[in-house]
Amino acid sequence: KLFVLINKKGEIVATSAAGEEIGKMNEGLYFFKNKESKWGYKNKNNEIAINPQFDNVSSFIDGMATVEVGGKWGAINKKGDIIINPQYDYLGYDSDGLFKAQIGKKFGWVNKKGEIAINPQFDDYYEFFGNKLAPVQMGKKYGYVDKNGQIAINPQFLLALPFNGDYAWVVVDGGVGFINKKGDFVVQPQYGFEWENFYEYAFASEQNAHDFPAQYVHEGYNMPNEKAFPTYFPTYEKMWEKIAKWEEAKKAGEETAP
Repeated sequence: KLFVLINKKGEIVATSAAGEEIGKMNEGLYFFKNKESKWGYKNKNNEIAINPQFDNVSSFIDGMATVEVGGKWGAINKKGDIIINPQYDYLGYDSDGLFKAQIGKKFGWVNKKGEIAINPQFDDYYEFFGNKLAPVQMGKKYGYVDKNGQIAINPQFLLALPFNGDYAWVVVDGGVGFINKKGDFVVQPQYGFEWENFYEYAFASEQNAHDFPAQYVHEGYNMPNEKAFPTYFPTYEKMWEKIAKWEEAKKAGEETAP
């Protein structure tokens, strides 16, 4: 298989080597998996910046990336130095120097030193993404917590996503609506729930927080190994146009990407 990274103009900026897989590029580095199934990082010139040695990895954000070693997650800097020892069941960068962390079946946040910032006590969570509040699940309902770990909006929603500006997308029995930071509805929950809208809102939240390229839902791609959700594919702008041209080239007998 050949893996490529493209920019928003549809231009190829990185191509996988034989037997490799590659992932998203951010802050000048993209991750890749070698033939031994170990992950590392390469720069824009396709040169190895951090040797493949990890079982799983994420993109760099704010100069840091989370990595998995032996079933535990930690974090590294762009030199490949460990800044948080692999000790968590999951670790993912959020924003403002906070990492979302899983210990056992509970979720919370840690800082850049690996110190607990908000005790892992929640049944599920989403990111702060630079906001003052983040969605958390307690029991069967979602509410919002502040960065001191205090409940700011009581758990009352069936599902809740991060704030985008002053408003957040939530689900109650009546449907989908938007709330303000006081927990009051500014758009009444009268709209039907659709997973496509859920993912597009989630992608937009990430894009706004980390300045990632735009992502959107494409109904023509089946989500692998997942029957509970409709078809979707998180992708960069222009990617589907690029794929369409590639398919046309393949049908015409051309082996190289357009």
